[in-house]
Amino acid sequence: MKRCPETLPYLTDGTGGDVTLTMSTWASQYHDCATRHNGLVETLQ
Repeated sequence: MKRCPETLPYLTDGTGGDVTLTMSTWASQYHDCATRHNGLVETLQ
C-alpha cells in the first residue's frame, strides 16, 4: 500500500516547456494513484 502524493510539483518558470513537463508529471502521478485506488476498490467489492 502506498499513499498518493499530498502535493504536486510547482511550475518553475512558466515557459511552455515547463508547463508541458509539469502537467505531464501531474498526469502521471494522478494515473499511478488512480490505478492503485481503483484496484483496491475493485478488490474490496
